[in-house]
Amino acid sequence: MKNYFTLMLTLMLSLHGSKVYAYDIAVKNADGVTIYYDYLYGETELAVTNGNSSSYSGDINIPEVVAYNSKTLKVTSIGKYAFAYCHLTSITMPKSITIIEEHAFYKAEDITSIDIPNGVKSIEIDAFCNIETLLSVNIPNSVKSIGDGAFRNCSRLVSIAFSANLLSIGAAAFTDCESLKTIILPNKVRSVGNSAFHQCTNLTELTLPNSMTSIGNNAFDRCNLTKITSLIEKPFDIIGTTYSNKTFSEKTYNNATLYVPDGTIERYKNTIGWKEFTNIIEKTLVKKISIDKREVSLKVGEKDTLHAQILPETAFDKTIKWSSSNEQIANVDDNGLVTAIKAGEVWIKVTAISNPEAEDSCKITVIQPVTGISLSQENYTLDRIGASYQLKAIIEPENASNKEVTWKSYNESVCIVNNGLVIATGYGSTIVTSTTIDGGFMAYCTITVEDNTPVKNVDAETSGYKVFNLQGFEQKQLRKGINIIHFKDGTKKKVLIK
Repeated sequence: MKNYFTLMLTLMLSLHGSKVYAYDIAVKNADGVTIYYDYLYGETELAVTNGNSSSYSGDINIPEVVAYNSKTLKVTSIGKYAFAYCHLTSITMPKSITIIEEHAFYKAEDITSIDIPNGVKSIEIDAFCNIETLLSVNIPNSVKSIGDGAFRNCSRLVSIAFSANLLSIGAAAFTDCESLKTIILPNKVRSVGNSAFHQCTNLTELTLPNSMTSIGNNAFDRCNLTKITSLIEKPFDIIGTTYSNKTFSEKTYNNATLYVPDGTIERYKNTIGWKEFTNIIEKTLVKKISIDKREVSLKVGEKDTLHAQILPETAFDKTIKWSSSNEQIANVDDNGLVTAIKAGEVWIKVTAISNPEAEDSCKITVIQPVTGISLSQENYTLDRIGASYQLKAIIEPENASNKEVTWKSYNESVCIVNNGLVIATGYGSTIVTSTTIDGGFMAYCTITVEDNTPVKNVDAETSGYKVFNLQGFEQKQLRKGINIIHFKDGTKKKVLIK
C-alpha cells in the first residue's frame, strides 16, 4: 500500500519539480537524532533511508538494532540515497550492516573520512560518488566487491585501505580521484573494470597482484604512472596505444618502468598491450617475510619492537608495511614498534609493498595489570564453630586481565579459608588475607569467632561444605577431633576441633 501511494505522490509532485521521500518508520537514536527506516524481508530487518531531502546533518550514529512496536529489528542496510546531499561531519555504522546501496552517500558534504563496518560485503553503484570533502576511507576485509562509480569524483581522496578479500573493482569506481598517488591492489583482486582509475592524474605508482585475470578499457588511462609493479606471472592481453580505449595512457607506456617477476620478461614482451611498454625490467621480488616473534604479551602502555626478515636478500624492493588488526588494542609504527593500548588480542601484520602475497603475522596479547585489591568485609564475626562466611575479593581495575587470588588464614585453629569461604574452627581472632597473582597486592579481613553456640548445632551442608570423619563417613556437623572438610571446588582440608 505504501508503494502505491508513494508512486502516486511522486508522480503528482514531479509535475511541480519537487522531490519526495518515503519511509516506513522513524525512531530516535541514543543521541536523540531521528533516523528513518524502510522495512526489509517482511518487516524483519531495516534499511536506513532518507526522511526528506537532506534530512541528516552533523554526527550520525546508526544503531545496530531498533525497538519499534514491541519488535526488535536489526539494521542491515544503508539504503539508496539515504545520506545523499546531507551535510555530515561523521557517520558511525554498526557491524550489522551488510550492504551500502546505490547512491547511499551521493554528494554528501563536509565529511572527511569514512570507516565502513566489518560486515559489509558489497558497496553498490555510486555509493560514495561526488563526495568532494572525503580524504580517506577504510574498506574492511568483509567487502568483496566495489560497484561501478562507487567513489567516482572524490577529488580529494588521498588514502584507501582496501579489503584483503576484495575480488573486483567496478567500472569508473575511482574515476577522477585526482589526489590518489599510490595504489596497491590486494592479492585476491581478479578484475578491474573499465575506467576504474581513469584520470587519477596524480597516481604515480601501481602494484598489480598475481590474482588478476582482467583489466578493463581505460582502467588507468590519463594517469601519470611512473612505476608499475606487476606480480602477474601469466600476463593476459590488455589494450595498447593503437586504440582510444587503451588500458594505460600513452605516456605510461612510453615512460613508466614496468617491473615483472623473475623469468617472465619474455612473456610480457610477447603479450598484447604489455609489449608496448618501453621499459620492462625483470626483478627479484620479495618471496618471504618472517617476524622474529610468533606471540608477545604486553601490559597496557608497554612497547615492544618486532623485526622482519626479508627473503631473498637480493630482492629489489624491500619496503614493508606494518599494520594492526585493531589499533584500539595495539598499534604499530613504520619500524615495527608495537604499543599496547588496552586489554585484548590483536594481530600485527607485515607485508611486502612489492609483493602483497609475502606477509607474516604476530599475535599480541595485551594485559590490563592489577592495580589493587579490597575485600567485601574488613571485619567479620562468626558466632559459632562451623559457621561460615563467603568473603569476596574486589580487583582493581574492573577489566584487569588476571583476577586470580590466593587466600590464607594466619591461624587455622580459629578459621580456615578456601576461595574466600571462611569456616570457623575454634574461638578467637585471626587475619584472613587475599593476594593477587598479578602484582602481589594484598587485602585482609579480621575474623572473630565467639563462644556463643555449641558445635553440634551447626549444619555443615547449609554452610557451603561437607564434613567427613577419618573413616570416610559423612557428618552433619563439625565435631571435636579430626574432621575432613570437602569444599565445593573439590579440595579437601583436615581440621582439628579442640
